[in-house]
Amino acid sequence: MLTLLLILTSCSDTSPIKIGFVGSITGRFSELGVTARNTLQLMTDEQNKAGGINGRKIELVIRDDKSSPEEAKAAIIDLVQNNVRLILGPITSAMAQATTEAIAGRDVLVMSPTMSTDFLADKDDNLLRTATSSTGQASTLADRAISLGLGKTAIIGDMENKKYATAIANRFKSIMKKAGKEIPVEIAFLSSQNPDFTSIAEKISAKNPDSILFITNGFDAAMLSQALRKTKLKKEPFFGVSWAQSNDIITHGGRAVEGMRLIGLHDYDNVAPEIIALKKQYISRYNKEPSFIYTCYAKIFKIAVYGLEKAKSDNSAQIKHSILDKKTFHVVGTEIVFNKYGDVKEEFNILVIKNGKFVNDI
Repeated sequence: MLTLLLILTSCSDTSPIKIGFVGSITGRFSELGVTARNTLQLMTDEQNKAGGINGRKIELVIRDDKSSPEEAKAAIIDLVQNNVRLILGPITSAMAQATTEAIAGRDVLVMSPTMSTDFLADKDDNLLRTATSSTGQASTLADRAISLGLGKTAIIGDMENKKYATAIANRFKSIMKKAGKEIPVEIAFLSSQNPDFTSIAEKISAKNPDSILFITNGFDAAMLSQALRKTKLKKEPFFGVSWAQSNDIITHGGRAVEGMRLIGLHDYDNVAPEIIALKKQYISRYNKEPSFIYTCYAKIFKIAVYGLEKAKSDNSAQIKHSILDKKTFHVVGTEIVFNKYGDVKEEFNILVIKNGKFVNDI
């Protein structure tokens, strides 16, 4: 009887399943991280109300990377040391190298819906992504600029996210130059060093571009847009990468960012019931509109839950196998298809800021 009791006890583990989150949730650039954290807390609570995962509750373990690769690496290692085997995040591609260094040789699976740098592509490792490639963004934006008849695009890039910014800039320049277009000026800065946006704007204006590409976060894109519109560049089109598509760009950019086109990771024409219900829940709980990233983290959470349910454990290798074995997921009104490396096929949506809102560019 004692033996039977021990067997039954071992087969009915009711301890919480730990899911980690790493993202920037404090400081100047925390809007996306806060939205991601809030969404995961909301999803966790809903999953627990429904019985958790195979009868076990989820414990969301949160770490702030403070927009620092060193902090991100330390946070991931700390989570692993605290028996967290599945981590969602980090947010930006600036954390990519630190993430790969932190997880190498460790029993942990990291899943990120937003780290899009090509540095992470086609690697058989313990990292899965639902983010499309950064160079694909560059191709889409370059094609749109060419279709609009633009021929002199200035580029502004934040080197805090160097691999991401450099890859996008290089692909964009290559496509534009092959089409006989010109890049009259390219300016790099570090957002952590209090850049002089007025000076940057004046240098760009002096080269008379007919359009500007921002490879920056939303807040800096807003500040730069304000500075540029105070020069002679009053109507020249602005383009932005997905990193810039946060509510910060509208809140701080105002009229200066009206008409800006950006790569969107959220389809604003998608009125799937799951998306509508999730947004309603978010606003009801947090009394504010979520940034676009809420759907990204809702999707990755649901995929993670599936992996945990099928693996029937928190063993990272088994979770990864369960997810890649299924390959195709229909979550939060979207189809996501993984390749054998845990990356996804590319689909890009261009948004435009119109009347202070993001809408699909037609």
